[in-house]
Amino acid sequence: MQNHDRNTGDPDLRLFITALSDATNVVIKVNKLSFRKSISLNKFEDATIDLPKTIQISGSGESSYSVIVTSNNPVSVVSQNFKEQSSDTASLYPTSELGNDYYVFTPPDGHLKEFAIIAKEPTKVTIYPTGSLTYQGKTYDKNSKLSIDLDPYDVFQFQSEDDLSGSRVVASKPVVVLSGHTCSLKLTKCNHVYEQLQPVFIWGTTFFIPPVSFQKEYDLVYVMAGTPNTKVTYQAGSKINNLDMKPGDVISIELDPGAPISINSTEGIQVMYYGAGGKTKDLDFDTNLMTVQDVLSFCTSFKATAPPNFSNRAVLVAKTSDVEKLTVDKASLNAINWQAIPGTEYSYGEYLLSSSKSYIFESSKSSFSLSILGISDLNYFGETAICLGA
Repeated sequence: MQNHDRNTGDPDLRLFITALSDATNVVIKVNKLSFRKSISLNKFEDATIDLPKTIQISGSGESSYSVIVTSNNPVSVVSQNFKEQSSDTASLYPTSELGNDYYVFTPPDGHLKEFAIIAKEPTKVTIYPTGSLTYQGKTYDKNSKLSIDLDPYDVFQFQSEDDLSGSRVVASKPVVVLSGHTCSLKLTKCNHVYEQLQPVFIWGTTFFIPPVSFQKEYDLVYVMAGTPNTKVTYQAGSKINNLDMKPGDVISIELDPGAPISINSTEGIQVMYYGAGGKTKDLDFDTNLMTVQDVLSFCTSFKATAPPNFSNRAVLVAKTSDVEKLTVDKASLNAINWQAIPGTEYSYGEYLLSSSKSYIFESSKSSFSLSILGISDLNYFGETAICLGA
């Protein structure tokens, strides 16, 4: 999707691919372009694929330049849209996890909010916007609906000055939905943010969101409902709140330093972590957007790769009774300062990662979560690490 604006040049577009087994053969191609790469990887081996810069979509409109990754064995794929002071990453999901029903999230601050829809086969898509959208010269406002037809591997990107959070996307066949902001702004300067959304049928009911040590002010957590009569209980530090939500509702919760958030819901919900930007003694960092994984997505082992040119750390959430069973590269994690998440049986902690190095985190007892977050001057990214074993 569009990163910042054309005046700042074209972004570097990359895929980071990790094989989960030996003898993995991967093909990467761009629809309607001659671009094609074939790679062979062994177990836990990584590859970085540079994509043509010209495939970025500019403005509201259609494109045929979707990227297609196929493999003979399961792989992990993360995309990166990078400019020197405006970049983000997104974990990509296999086509088996695509769906027909999505709710968009776009950070409300800054200029152009955006989302994009990618079809795998001929598809009719109906959109119920929460803000103004323009399609084929006609403006569609809140409480209206618009329909588009997409051919295989076609993409349509919508942009708006309005907050589009809670907009519903319903498709006749499973589709990809990417959602974010050309350059979202909160506590510092703006940064491009985006995520691939999960369809409603995958949403979970229990979530934990720890604060990060380098944030001295606050971040934000957004919760979206997609089912009638959704009852949400969340605890932020010592404060407990109960909410009744209906489809399309979006709430924000302030994530303060030292006050982790736990969320439980009677129905599936979508939870997004929005890093608001901030300052350390060495640098200013901008905004970040990350999908929060529910507790059923926790794993017993992860691979974490720290990208170059960022100050990186792993953020872990694990059962308090089992934290001593966690290891990194077979060594103890005793150096972590674990802190309890109030009202739960879980704790959280941070582990510093060296730039450009890979790590294997494992638990011999129970599943846990691991996210990688990195900051640099006027940049910030965050993603869930690669699950190696459920």
